[in-house]
Parts: sequence; C-alpha cells; structure tokens
Amino acid sequence: MRKKYNGRSSNSDFVRFLVLGFAVIFTGTLTVILGFSLATLTKAQSDWYLPSQKQGTFDFTNITPTPTSPVAPVQNAPPPVYTPPPTQDAPPPVSKQYCVDEEPGTVTVESCDDATRCDIAHGAGGPSGTCGTVIGWEHTIIELLLGSTGKYNNKLSDNLSSAIQSSCYNAGPHTPYISTFNVIDSYNLAGFHEFNRGTHADAVALKTAWIQTAGYTTSTTANGLTPGDAVLFSNPPHVGIVNTVEIDTRGNGDVWFLHTGAAYYLGKLMTANWQVVASSTGDNNVTFGSQQSKGSDATTGETVCYCGSVCYRWTF
Repeated sequence: MRKKYNGRSSNSDFVRFLVLGFAVIFTGTLTVILGFSLATLTKAQSDWYLPSQKQGTFDFTNITPTPTSPVAPVQNAPPPVYTPPPTQDAPPPVSKQYCVDEEPGTVTVESCDDATRCDIAHGAGGPSGTCGTVIGWEHTIIELLLGSTGKYNNKLSDNLSSAIQSSCYNAGPHTPYISTFNVIDSYNLAGFHEFNRGTHADAVALKTAWIQTAGYTTSTTANGLTPGDAVLFSNPPHVGIVNTVEIDTRGNGDVWFLHTGAAYYLGKLMTANWQVVASSTGDNNVTFGSQQSKGSDATTGETVCYCGSVCYRWTF
C-alpha cells in the first residue's frame, strides 16, 4: 500500500539539519580562532625578553645609553720614600758650603758661630774609582758625622753611628772614628782596596803603605794637588783629605782639608811657591798622597770669607 507524503515532517527535518550544519561550522570556526589566539599568546610569552619587544611608546632596541664621564682614579698620596745610603758617587749639592770661623792670612780655625767666617766650597774631581770619586764619598761621610749635630757649623760626631755603603765597599759603624778610618773608607767606597782598617789603622803605617804601594804616589809639593788627595802629617801622625785647592799660578794660596779625630772637621794649609808654610795642625812637614787614577779638579762655586764685609773670595 503506498504511503502518503507528509510535508510538515519534511520541513522539520530540514530545519534540524540546517541548525546542525551551522553548529558544526560555528564550532569549527571558534576552534580555529581559539587555536590561533593560544599560539600567539604562547609565542608572546616565550619572546617577551627578546630585543624586539616594545612596551608602550618605548623601543628598547633603539634606546641610546646616556653617556657618562669616566671616573678618574683616586690619587692616593705617595708613601714616604726612604733613601738608602748612596751606591754611587753622590756629593752634596754645589750650593752647600762648609763653614769655619777663620781670618784670611791665618791658619787658626774654630767653630763657625758668628758673622766673621768663611764659607768653603765643596771640592770635586780628583781620584776616581769604579764607584765614584774619593772626595764625593768624603762629603758623604762628613755629612753623616755632621748630621748628629744638626748644624753645618758645628763639631763632628766622634762616632760613625751607621754604615755607609757603595757597590764597592761597606764602611761599618765605628767608635771612635779616627782619621785613618776616614781616609781608608773614602778610598774603599770609591773602589780602591789597597788600604784597610786593620793593617793601616795607624797613621804612620798608612803613610808608609802609601809610599810603598804600586799605583799610589806621594809628594811634598802642592803642585798638581786635587780634591780627594790625602794629607799625611808626621808630627803628630795624622791624616786628612784635600777638599779645595785655592792656589794661584805662582803656588801661593790655601788648601782646605777635611779630617776626623780633630777639634774641628776643617783644616787649613797655607802655601808659598807650592810649599806648605803654615798648618792648622801645627805641622808644616806635610806629605801629599795621591792615586794614579785621578781626574782634574772639578770644583765649582766659590769660597767667601766675611770680616764685617767680604774680605776674601775665591771663584772656581
């Protein structure tokens, strides 16, 4: 038997299929949108720290750092410098002078304690060894001995209280610091080792050795004398070192010498025709000792004496 077609039922089915189709399309579209949004969010979360990130109106990839001035290093005050004893020839500056209370034309010397005085130049040149000049080291010794008094115009200390060292020799402390030690140490510090404190401590023994030792010479005339030469006395036996030679071309003038073991550290000789005619020690029978390795007199500056006004001047 043939069934009868029902139109209302067919329309209802169509509507249900249409709604279902729209639901499927809507669900698919929503899924796609959500998936894209999640992917974008994930990428943003993983890339937030990259240089291309921008926040607001600030682009961190293009910000130029503000220039800053370099910080200057802190300059700390230098520590105090301790200067050890010199290891090469280092006489005091030329501007320094020894001082003695003396009247020109006499050999009487005493402590420089008033306006009547002589300012004596520092000698330079003369015997020179591998570690400097003899007179340079003599200045160093005298400077140390005067240091204990605090004055350039005072009596020397009788004691060498600390060592003086060059790369050639060490002059150890000694009490009392006798005249032969002063000469022996000055020559050894300069690099001459023929004389020593033991064998030649006695002034007579030192003078004898000077006469007999090769490379050394002696003379009783002041002609050719230079700073650093030895002054060898006989009565009483005593030795010193020439500081300055202030003698004219006729052999007339003065010789100032440095010594220890005496009333004053400066001594004076007066010469006429190159011969010693007066001495502050009272002994005119003087022998001069030298070393063949010897340079010329290199003294600069001047010696000036004051007797109310300038009464003597010798310019080197």
